[in-house]
Amino acid sequence: MAMFSDDEEDERFLKKKERMISGSIDSVLRGSGVWGAALATLKNMALKRFDKKDKKANSNVYDVMAEALQVSPPIGIKARKLVQAERDLVWKKKVIDEMETFDIENPIWSAYTSYIEGITNVPLNRMYNKTMNMREALDNQNSAFERLLMFSGWSKWNLGIEEVKKSKTKSKFGTKKSVKPKKSIKF
Repeated sequence: MAMFSDDEEDERFLKKKERMISGSIDSVLRGSGVWGAALATLKNMALKRFDKKDKKANSNVYDVMAEALQVSPPIGIKARKLVQAERDLVWKKKVIDEMETFDIENPIWSAYTSYIEGITNVPLNRMYNKTMNMREALDNQNSAFERLLMFSGWSKWNLGIEEVKKSKTKSKFGTKKSVKPKKSIKF
């Protein structure tokens, strides 16, 4: 049984091809100096703007601004962390309101640690993610091999493990589109 249809495989292949070509152009431009880096940044800003325009979701100005700050990669990384924290607060608002504030699995903590990391460079979000990995590695509902992989740094998302609590929360609030659960890795 095929995991993906031919159309999905073709679409994934085309997206990978586009990213590879864009990355190659960026490498050549950035290698040519400051003006090349500025030109690569302008190109990526335009791609980000027009990519969002084709989708039904509104174009996010913050994505384009974060891309503009990629002229200096350290500043761009900080901007992406701040944008991701803001997205977490907006997109997961219902879940944040429903969960207890001091529950470690509340998405508000991921957002706050991303804000702190983006502003101060203190790696709190990294520590938060490692703590969540350790909790999952100690969870006996996962297989021994999955627990070993999570203990060594893999996340549930990397392994494709369905999260029971989040799926219950999503079913409580409902989702706008159906999400196919990923199959976990079996060795």
